Amino acid sequence: KKKFESIESSEESSARHLDSLASSSVSVPGSTGYEIGNFYKVKDREKFADDRYQATKFLGYGNFGTVVQCQDLTSKELVALKISKSSDAFLAAAVNELVCMQHLQNESLYCVHLKNHFFFHSQVGNHLVLVYELMDITLLRHINSHGAFSIDQSKTVAKSILLAIRFCQEKSIIHSD
Repeated sequence: KKKFESIESSEESSARHLDSLASSSVSVPGSTGYEIGNFYKVKDREKFADDRYQATKFLGYGNFGTVVQCQDLTSKELVALKISKSSDAFLAAAVNELVCMQHLQNESLYCVHLKNHFFFHSQVGNHLVLVYELMDITLLRHINSHGAFSIDQSKTVAKSILLAIRFCQEKSIIHSD
C-alpha cells in the first residue's frame, strides 16, 4: 500500500508555500495557511461526500485551493477533487468555475470533464469541491521529465490550445490563466 503523498510530509516547506498563496485571510508570522478562509488540509485516506471519494494522493495547490487525487468508491475510477479555499471570495470564484464548466460540458473535446460537485464543511470553513476527470501529466511536468517538446509535439499542443481558446470564445467565456 503506497503512502499518501500529503502536504504533511514537509510541514515547514508547506507552511512557507501556503503563506505565499494564502492571500484571502490575515497573514501572521508563523502562519501555516490553514486558518479560517484558507486551504483545507487533506488527511491521509480521508473520505468526502458521504464516503464516496477517498483521497489517495496529494496533487498540489492552486491559487483557489487544494487538488487531490481520489478514488471514486462508487465507480472505482480515479478522479481529481479541487477543494476551494473557504473565504467568500474564493467560494464565489469556485461557483463561477462551476457555472462555466456546467455550460461547457458535453460540447467539447478540449475541456476537462466536470463529473460532480458538492459542498464540504471543515474546521476552516465551507468549501465548494469540484470533481474532475483525472488528467495525465501536465505540460510543465512533461517538460521537466522529458525535456523540451519536439517541433511536431509543439505543433500538436499549440493546435489543441488554440482550438480550446476558440471554443471558449464561441461560448463567450474568457479563460484567464
